[in-house]
Amino acid sequence: IETAETPPTDYETFITDPLSIWIESTFGVTAEPETGRLVRPKPRSISGEYGAARELAALTGLPEPRCREAIEEQLLASYRLGPSPETGFPVFAFKLHQFISRGDAVYASPEAEGERHITVRGQQYVPGDRTRVLLPLVFCRECGQEYYCVRMGSDPETGRPVFTPRELNDLTEDENGQPGFLYVSTSDPWPLDPSEVVHRLPDDWVQSDGGVVRVRRDRQKILPRFVRVRPDGREADQGVDCHFVPAPFRFCLKCGVAYAFSLRSDFTKLGSLGTEGRSSATTVLSLAAVRYLRTADDLDNRARKLLSFTDNRQDASLQAGHFNDFVEIGLLRSGLLAAVRRAGSSGLRHYELAQAVFDALDLPLSQYAADPVVRFEAPEETQKALRWVLAYRLYRDLRRGWRINSPNLEQCGLLEIDYVSLGDVCAAEDLWASAHPALASASPETRASIAKVLLDYMRRELVIKVDYLDQRWQERMVQQSSVRLVPPWAIDEKEKLEYASVLYPRSSRPKERRAGRTFLSPRGRFGLYLRRPDTFPDYGDKLTIEDTEVICRHLLEALRHGGLVQMVDDPEGEDEVPGYQVPAGAMVWKAGEGARAFHDPIRVPRAPEGGLRTNPFFAAFYETIGREGVGLEAREHTAQVAYEDRIERERRFRDGDLAILYCSPTME
Repeated sequence: IETAETPPTDYETFITDPLSIWIESTFGVTAEPETGRLVRPKPRSISGEYGAARELAALTGLPEPRCREAIEEQLLASYRLGPSPETGFPVFAFKLHQFISRGDAVYASPEAEGERHITVRGQQYVPGDRTRVLLPLVFCRECGQEYYCVRMGSDPETGRPVFTPRELNDLTEDENGQPGFLYVSTSDPWPLDPSEVVHRLPDDWVQSDGGVVRVRRDRQKILPRFVRVRPDGREADQGVDCHFVPAPFRFCLKCGVAYAFSLRSDFTKLGSLGTEGRSSATTVLSLAAVRYLRTADDLDNRARKLLSFTDNRQDASLQAGHFNDFVEIGLLRSGLLAAVRRAGSSGLRHYELAQAVFDALDLPLSQYAADPVVRFEAPEETQKALRWVLAYRLYRDLRRGWRINSPNLEQCGLLEIDYVSLGDVCAAEDLWASAHPALASASPETRASIAKVLLDYMRRELVIKVDYLDQRWQERMVQQSSVRLVPPWAIDEKEKLEYASVLYPRSSRPKERRAGRTFLSPRGRFGLYLRRPDTFPDYGDKLTIEDTEVICRHLLEALRHGGLVQMVDDPEGEDEVPGYQVPAGAMVWKAGEGARAFHDPIRVPRAPEGGLRTNPFFAAFYETIGREGVGLEAREHTAQVAYEDRIERERRFRDGDLAILYCSPTME
């Protein structure tokens, strides 16, 4: 390494070279000290804090950059050397995944934020200090607040709690202890005073008795429990102030987002670096590889492609579909982002939305037309079919949280939805004069804030009056797309389409069919939001359930007269209430600054100072990378694919028209 000699060029000399032997035992195979059995070590990178170059530098005493160069030179030399003339095997039996590992958890010692040790290397103790344990961290998907994922057991000597690591999905409660989480925050600690605690709890955790707000009896046993924890994970009189939260995760102590008790899985509530799916990871790696190949000036177009093998044919098919879906969604959102930015501060209205996104995408006809050589009226019909599909997918993408690991533009702070003349409607006193006193006496700003929360709730539940979400109209759209378009733009006949719902301002009844119906119950989340003390700051009386129901109906009626909702279902009986939808024409699509994510006060009562965090990866993806997905397509190559289709896919891949081919072991 020190002399920077050129690596050996003949096979026998190369495999006996000390650096080759070290590389093989570091990246490829190594012997277990106890048994001598050959095993593959954990995947690792060449450079970085835990990279092999740093280990080689410590072993040789040479500079780390030179060690990194030596490793890279030796690996490239093995590639140029080719297989053994005797066995036909290559020098190293490396595969790509031996250099790239799945995400692990972040580990930290149970100490104050400025003092704790943080690492991504899973181990029991802080390196060099066995008095400080390392516990895994998980993060609130809404605000990013971290929690230690632990199990609370009992010290056999003292009988006091001791906290040990656990997996997020391990909810087993046994003799080893109770699963839960530790909350540590010096900037926003959980209060110790019970009178302050009730104001931080979710609305359905408290009740009023004679004007005094108390914690509900059935919630008292699962309240956050104050503990003081030492760096070794044991409760003691001296340590960092924490609060233990039993699993499953019920609500975030930072932002207040609450979850239904019927939802036991914590995967949709909390995330870690290790909770990504294999399909998502493979898609991102594949996309990064193909993008790199596309920028290489020394490669022929036919060589800018990726061949990937998976364990079985089902996984290959799933992976191809996942990749295509990811690229299509990224392309769609990138087109919408470009369109709203072109529109400027005035934004886009419903009647111009589909055309604006169509123009922003500027797709070649060959990318979406079933027959790209058509002339006369056929190209216009094909373009119309694509605009219909774009519009449907844009409105469907407004649904709240339907993609956990792929936040939409609104969740990234890049899109804002306003409502036509909302301020004027809320300032028109004649519309509110006969409403409930809480609404009638409220300021226009308070009404506008409440009305926007309701309208946002309706559109994010797809309570939208628009043709693209009409079940009967969608049949025509599917037929047009199947005739005029090619995948991924053509809607598959087996795809389950989303259609609009209708909002009814009442509670749902037992065994009532809910498909296509949304109920605005006074006991539901929006009702709880209305009864919060800060929702009507100028109204002194306490709102009851009956008051809440009246406010919901009066609010919808006032917005109906203002043109912001429409009555789409007239009541037929005395006990029935009208059904409402938000007309698509009342919505204005505008570009966001990307500084903070969309805040839903119904789910997240206490947004952090400065707003909810955005996802920087996806924000950058929609602004740059997503637009590069034009023409990117993946297909599977398995025994389940018809012979003629396999031959065609092989031809397209050979010519470079098909960027990625996911194959089962048969192909290998």
